[in-house]
Amino acid sequence: MNFSLSAPASTIPVTLAGANVVYEDIVESSHAGDPEPLFGPPSVVGDSLVFYPTSFYAQSGASGGVDLTDGLLKFRLKAADGFGITSLQFSDFGGYSLAGISGATGIVQVSTPAMIEITKVDGVALSSPILVSPTRTYTNLIPSGPTSGQDSLANYPPFSLVSNDWTTTLTFDIAGALAAKGISGMATELNYTMDNILAALTSQGAVASIDKKRVAVDPTVEPVPEPAALALAFAAGALGLAFVRRRVS
Repeated sequence: MNFSLSAPASTIPVTLAGANVVYEDIVESSHAGDPEPLFGPPSVVGDSLVFYPTSFYAQSGASGGVDLTDGLLKFRLKAADGFGITSLQFSDFGGYSLAGISGATGIVQVSTPAMIEITKVDGVALSSPILVSPTRTYTNLIPSGPTSGQDSLANYPPFSLVSNDWTTTLTFDIAGALAAKGISGMATELNYTMDNILAALTSQGAVASIDKKRVAVDPTVEPVPEPAALALAFAAGALGLAFVRRRVS
């Protein structure tokens, strides 16, 4: 059953339940001293955590300068009984604009340092959390570092007026991280931490602005194999092996 729950803006930790997961202690803060909340009220639709920010932006005017907006997002994600988390995707969407006279500098940038800590597998706490880093893809932004993408007036003819949408997508392969450690089973609890940064930089004669309009966290949740199903699969494998041995003999 899919349903939606929402909560007030999350400068105070809140908990929201999805169809097959629970988001606990959803909270945000700002390292740059920006007015909070930046992400705005969280809501859950199905198993997805969604935000619609209204004041998450950075802008720099024609006199030159730099503006940086930094939102830190944290939560704990738990799978419902009988389910495990195999992957997680974070995506955000917004728009940006650039304009300037010939030779002026204008840059917009999105940076998303993020990490997942897997803390439980099959409901059992791990002695040490397993860290998972994401892969990143961008739309209308050029990768400019390990965790960031940007666009610049330097990519366009002089006196251009640039207006684009942008997206950033982070994909965490949780099942792959467990397999790489030789751990069987499925992740049932994890911690998510992200610094979500927007920046606008200009020299004199240029303007730049970038904003964030939507943020979504989409986990992939799968049923944990039933013990009976595992036993049946094992028995079928053993029967097949016995049949092969009989034919060989």
